[in-house]
Amino acid sequence: MWPFSAYRDFKNKLKRDAEVRERDRLVKAVNDGIDSGVDGAYSSPLCDLCRHADDPAMPGIAKAIVERIEGKNDPSRALSTSIYLMSCMQNADVQSAVAETTFLLAAKFDRSNEREMASVAMAANLIAFNAPEGTDQRERSMALWREAVGTLSKTRMGVDFAFAAASNAALGRMGGKDGPHPLRGEAIESWYKNVTELAKIDSSAATQEALRIVDNYQDWGPTAPPFTAKAKEALKKLSFGN
Repeated sequence: MWPFSAYRDFKNKLKRDAEVRERDRLVKAVNDGIDSGVDGAYSSPLCDLCRHADDPAMPGIAKAIVERIEGKNDPSRALSTSIYLMSCMQNADVQSAVAETTFLLAAKFDRSNEREMASVAMAANLIAFNAPEGTDQRERSMALWREAVGTLSKTRMGVDFAFAAASNAALGRMGGKDGPHPLRGEAIESWYKNVTELAKIDSSAATQEALRIVDNYQDWGPTAPPFTAKAKEALKKLSFGN
């Protein structure tokens, strides 16, 4: 008879070996899907791979996946994949590793392209939300968010994306987590400034945006009241035409 501890260790090793085989199978499926060039070919195995977020090898694996997609000359898809990985893999080491690759990706994006900058703002939002307070990653992501939202705010099309970026930060619910976002105060003020500036050229659109916040997020949760209060303030200002 084996001692209980030896039997337990043996059973744990069998379980771990099976997990590693499954992880490697999924990584191969993701890589094959990326290399095929077929849209969505790697989506399903990538989703399944998120169940292995706590695997010690996953930070390097996740980073390599994003880099592999970028290597196919598809930075937009690489960035959207990095956002997905930072959302679905609730592991600080994975999120940190992917964030570093995301910073490098974001630096290459066209600052005059509103859709690209909207993706950059979304990624920065998520990194800032995940990164611990006082870390270099949080500070860099907040600076990137400010740059992206500031750039978006300069054009009529970009303002709509800026509203979305500000809403996400103001509400603080992303990546499967809830809580106050480090950019919440700035995001609310950025939203308010943009909605009042928009009112000067399109009061109807500005009013609809303010109503969207009040109507959709009145009962959102504890992070919503400061935002909805500011939206009500904007509506009042717009109503009186000031």
